[in-house]
This record gives sequence, structure tokens and C-alpha cells, in this order.
Amino acid sequence: MASLASLPVEILHGICHRLALLSTESLRNLCLANKDLNRICSPCLVYRWSAGQDCVEPPLEQLLLHLFRHPELRKEVKSLGIGYTMPPGGTTYLFSSPSPVDLDRETLSELAEAAASDIKMKPEYLEELCSDIKLGCTDALNVLLLAWCTDVADLSIALPPLYAIESLDSHVLTFAREAILRLLPDETPADNLPFGEVRHFELQYYDHHHLYFKAVTPFFHLPKIKSVVAFGLCDYEIEWMMWCSYGGRYDLEIPDASSSLEELVLTNAMFAQDALYTLLRGVRNLRKLKLQTFVCSKDYPTDREEIADVLTICQDSLEELYLDTEPREHLLDPDSRRIDFGILANEMLEEKDVFKDFINLRRLSCPMTDFVSVNCDDGQNIVPGKLPKSIEFLKPRCYDMAENWVSNDSSVGPYIEAFIKILEEAGPGHRLCNLTVLDLSETFKDDLETVGINRMKYLADARGVRLLLKED
Repeated sequence: MASLASLPVEILHGICHRLALLSTESLRNLCLANKDLNRICSPCLVYRWSAGQDCVEPPLEQLLLHLFRHPELRKEVKSLGIGYTMPPGGTTYLFSSPSPVDLDRETLSELAEAAASDIKMKPEYLEELCSDIKLGCTDALNVLLLAWCTDVADLSIALPPLYAIESLDSHVLTFAREAILRLLPDETPADNLPFGEVRHFELQYYDHHHLYFKAVTPFFHLPKIKSVVAFGLCDYEIEWMMWCSYGGRYDLEIPDASSSLEELVLTNAMFAQDALYTLLRGVRNLRKLKLQTFVCSKDYPTDREEIADVLTICQDSLEELYLDTEPREHLLDPDSRRIDFGILANEMLEEKDVFKDFINLRRLSCPMTDFVSVNCDDGQNIVPGKLPKSIEFLKPRCYDMAENWVSNDSSVGPYIEAFIKILEEAGPGHRLCNLTVLDLSETFKDDLETVGINRMKYLADARGVRLLLKED
């Protein structure tokens, strides 16, 4: 330990920051080594805090009291994850409980006074907030964290069901909108404002339920935002009707091409109206999009034609596109449980060559039915969609085909031929010279009994393309 303690302070700070990201427990042990290391390293103990069940951290009330008594540490918090778990008898999917925290009345009153002084909100919202802080409401206390920790770069918010919050109002979402309004370009510039340093934002709703998509729109306005991950967004009419009753204090319209966002990940999304269009239209230079739709029920079909049309909004900037929009087992014959090639053909998009104008696209993963089509001339052969020259990684998927593989099935032949055509365009001196990986591990099985598989493997090797097939 003597040699470690003798290192320059700057190096020790770097070690502490690295440990704070990897293991808070290890950082605590380092702080206990001696007085000098404790002085240097202990501020980093608040570098990353999360209420998640997979993160061994002190409870919310302990962190709040620590930051209340040591305001100089508030700017040391760089990564913050707040959330909830439902009380016993409910779901336990999300994080800390919305029930009152374990703090005495006097301490809660002091925190409420601090909130009245430190937090900028509309008077009526601030009054509600301070009242709920006095009651020990977790949702209200989380606002103190957001207001104090102005240097947070990585922020995750997990919402409980809104009916579990007093009057259906989320203090966290309300404060977020109020704070973000102060960050807009037409406002007077100011330093050390909440949310001003956030670069990565994650939003999830409780227990895989769905939340109206406008809950995420304020965060598109963050001045330094680069990445947004959102779970369970939807735009269905029933959710819109509920949102209209309380959502006005949360959402914030996104002007066209105004957001600095570069990466957008939408998981378990349910889009039937204009949500995807609204979100993509508001981004200036989106480079990466991952869209995974809710495909567990035939009651919520995904309009893949509409998605393909909306994606053209960002065709000039996208470099990575991952689409997971097809339900499992929807291509199978209900009696034989084998793939029905008639259904497969019907699932192909009417729009051909969907991705050809994505001029900077390097990585593409999508349903095979978004990529191939039936040859209009003969109505039998399968042809691949045209790809931009920039493509490096291609992963078309047909889960039902791969998981219900029938060896030497002649009906698969035209689909194999389609990807042989892709390989024929690959390699040095050819149009798709940048293609290095063709991942068919969720489409075709590595089955040499099936005509075309061996030829495809040989051609991939000859053209310097790594070919991935489903293994036994």
C-alpha cells in the first residue's frame, strides 16, 4: 500500500474513477487503507449511484443525507439511476419503493426546506414537491438528487405506475420538464443547471408495461444528449387518452432536426400512429437506431411498411440500423409447425430496395422479409434488396426458418441463392467491397445436405467475407 499511496494525486484520482465504475465495494476497501487514501478516494464513492437491485449501494435516504451535509460532493456524482419497486403484493420489477423512506420528521422537514431553496419550479409544483418530501415520498426525494447532482452524464429513470404516485403526478417527470425548459437555447445561459451535462439517458416503465411516448420527448432537448434508451413506449389511442388527462406537465414538443441525439434505442415499443415519425423527425444527425417492437400478440401488429417509410427521414445519417419487428412463429403452418413459404412471401415488404439510399449505412440487422423480394419477372426467384456500398455487416433474420429447419428442403433454395448474389458482389474490386460479415445464424442452418449451403460457404471464403450459419 505504501507504493500506491506514493503515486501522484492525479493518478490516484484516475484509479478511483475507474474503480467507481467497476466496483464501489473495492473503492471502499481502498478508502479504508489509510488516512491519505481515504481523503483522496472517498469523494469518488458517490461517482456512481443506482437504486437498482443489482447495484450494491446505500439506500436513497443515506445518499441524500450525505449530499445534504456535504454539498461539495454533489458535483462528484456522474452516473445516477433512480427508480422504484412496488410494495409487497405488487410487482418487484423496478427499483426502490415509492412508499415513505425511513427518515425522521425533523430531517424530512430540513430536506423540504432545502428543496424550497434549491429547486426551481412553478410555485404550485414546488409546493406539492415540498409537501411530499415532508411525507418521505421517494418520488419527491429523487427530485433533490436530480437538482443537486448537476454534473451527471449518465442518467437512468425507472418510473412506477403513475397511479402509485400521489394525484397521478410524477415529481421526477415534472421537474425534468421544468429543468429542461431552462436549458433551451432561447433561455439565458447559466452554469450548473440540472440535466445540463447528461449525455446518456435511459427511461423505463414498471413491469414491462407501456408508457405514452411523449414522456421521453423533453430529454431530446438536452444540450449534450448523445444516446437515449427507452423501454415500452407506445402511441396507442387508449394510452393517448390517459396521457391527455395528466401528460401536459411532462411532454415537450421536439422541433424538426433540433436534437443532438446520435443513438436511439427503442425496446418493446408499440407504435401504431406517428410516434416513430415524431421522434426521428426531431433528430438532426441520428447515427444509430435500434427498434424492437412488441410482437407478443396478434392484437398489436407492427406496420413494417410504415416503419420502412419513416426510416427514410434519417437515411443520410444512419450508420447502424437494427430492426427487430417480426413476431416469432408467425410464419409456421399451424398443423405441420413447419415454415409456410406462402406466408413468408406475403410478409415481404411491398417497397423494394428499402435500404439502398442509406448512403452511410455500415451495419444492418433486419427481418429477412424486409430485405428480399419476389422477382417481378418470373414470380418465383427471390432477389436481395440493393445495399449501399458502405455496408460492412449484414444480418437478415428469419427465426422461424432457422428454428424449424428441414434438411434439403428445395423451397429454401431461392432464398439461399439470394444471398449468394450478395456474396458475388462482395470482395476487393466489387461493389460491396466493404462487406466483411454476413450473419445468417438466425436464417439458415449449417447443413451441407441442403443445396446451396456449401456453395455459399465457399464463395464467402473466396471473397473474404465471414459467413455465420446456425450451428446444431
